[in-house]
Amino acid sequence: MKLLLIGFGTYREGLEALIGALDSGREDLLQMIGELGYALEVEEKEHPLPHLLEFWDGLRKKGTFSEYLKKASSVNLRDRVIFTGILGHEHIRYLLPCTDVSLVPSIFPEAFGMVSAEALSCGVVPLASYHSGLINILDTVNQETKGRFGDSLRIDPTPSHMVESIERNVLTVLKQVAPDLAAVKKNCRQIALDHFSWSAVCDRFVELPALVKV
Repeated sequence: MKLLLIGFGTYREGLEALIGALDSGREDLLQMIGELGYALEVEEKEHPLPHLLEFWDGLRKKGTFSEYLKKASSVNLRDRVIFTGILGHEHIRYLLPCTDVSLVPSIFPEAFGMVSAEALSCGVVPLASYHSGLINILDTVNQETKGRFGDSLRIDPTPSHMVESIERNVLTVLKQVAPDLAAVKKNCRQIALDHFSWSAVCDRFVELPALVKV
């Protein structure tokens, strides 16, 4: 299994440091990265990463942090996590169909889940934080698949639950789509065409006057 991180941002070096710390089993470096947080990006002062720190604290309380670190350092993460950098649609249109699921773990409000809609259009099952404009995409997929995925497409965005929610839901969806992946991809593509294509959206706008009562 490989993880593709598509896009760009000033925190890339911080994420690469995080992967290196996990790969080498360095708890001290992990803690430092979590506590420095966005100071590794552009801020001068420490701005911790609560999602990571609360996840690690939870593992320590359960006595499973050492096991977690041992597993993380045994799977060659440096080769499994790939940073693509910024990619235009001319490249993404060929890359996304090669994946099985997409993940948008956004912690900020989104006007619309464009990234998830693009993944859906490429036949990829979208998982995303369940808030703001992302809700529309996830609920539409669940409705059109007759609830096949249950709550597994919804990532809990609260700091104390987000990391575990990602782990649990991504693994669940990967198992769900494995038996009939080709059919799932075809269905995802059709959902995107029916609900989020230009023609589908324009048709809904044309119908709006008839639905609005003055």
